[in-house]
Amino acid sequence: MGNEEAYTFAKVGDMPAKISSLKIRDGVIDCRNMPVFVDKGKHWAESEFLISLYYSLKKTPNCLNGSRWVGFLQYDHTCTSRKGENVLDHLQENLEQIGDEKIVCFAPIDLANDSKQVPCYSMMIADYNEFYGTNHKYTDFIGNKTIALCSAFVISTANFMKMMEFAIWAADKNNLDQFDPERKHRLSGGLMERYYGTWIALTGLGIHEFQVDELPKF
Repeated sequence: MGNEEAYTFAKVGDMPAKISSLKIRDGVIDCRNMPVFVDKGKHWAESEFLISLYYSLKKTPNCLNGSRWVGFLQYDHTCTSRKGENVLDHLQENLEQIGDEKIVCFAPIDLANDSKQVPCYSMMIADYNEFYGTNHKYTDFIGNKTIALCSAFVISTANFMKMMEFAIWAADKNNLDQFDPERKHRLSGGLMERYYGTWIALTGLGIHEFQVDELPKF
């Protein structure tokens, strides 16, 4: 992977962690040891960490050492772009210029195709309108070419807190677990990442694409 010590790794779920790199083994965050841990259960995946981070920041604002930005990659993402550029190098060179009104998106997904595969966006737009008192239309939303999915992006810490406030409210309002009561399909986690993408799009944050690859599955 390279530059392991420059990243913080978070363990989610109940399965034992298998970590081969001696550089990172002692620096992995177990979600259960965060200042605030919210146990969401099976198939909330990385959102269990994001929700716990939101509440941890509310309780202990300096738990990210005052960082202006926060960013996430999934366990099976590479740390280079499809063109071979290193993630950290790109962020160090460009993040100040990108600023707070954009995100760096590591997994831009075709919105038109995703909306056919997972027809959830009308509900999410309605939730956004209810929460913020806006009047966004599905027809306008679907005009976006891409949506930021996989919970894989860099976002300003201030916008992260706003995004999570909305997404947690919407998830509680709709009781996301009702759509997958036996926890067979990872649906709650999949819906949460789409709430994040919907919030980013409707709030009008720009997307700076830096697409990474997924590691091969074994």
